[in-house]
Amino acid sequence: MKAVKDHVEHLSEDSQNYIKSLIAYYKLDAFKKLSKSLVASLNLLLLGGIGLLLFLFISIGLSFLIGESLGTIAYGFLIMGGFYALLFVLIFAFAKPIIERKVLMFLSQIINDSEAKAEDLTSNE
Repeated sequence: MKAVKDHVEHLSEDSQNYIKSLIAYYKLDAFKKLSKSLVASLNLLLLGGIGLLLFLFISIGLSFLIGESLGTIAYGFLIMGGFYALLFVLIFAFAKPIIERKVLMFLSQIINDSEAKAEDLTSNE
């Protein structure tokens, strides 16, 4: 009878240790994902800002170039504005399903990787 009681006590301790290690794993996993998200966001912000400035200067330069060749600078800006309006309409019409699919695939990959790691952790113990 004493042996059964000892096994039950060890089972309780093992269960508590397992839960503590699982909580620690998920905390580290959340920290890792938060860190990766923060780094990716900062990279996107930095590269996006520099890319936006580059894009802006090239657009203004092309507007002046087109405008000077047509005789009125305003026409250059109107043509560039029309080009960007057309580009906006095309992206709005056709890019939404592509972007949604890419985001869903990326998120499902993250979730599946996390589930696979959790299963590996539970199967090792």
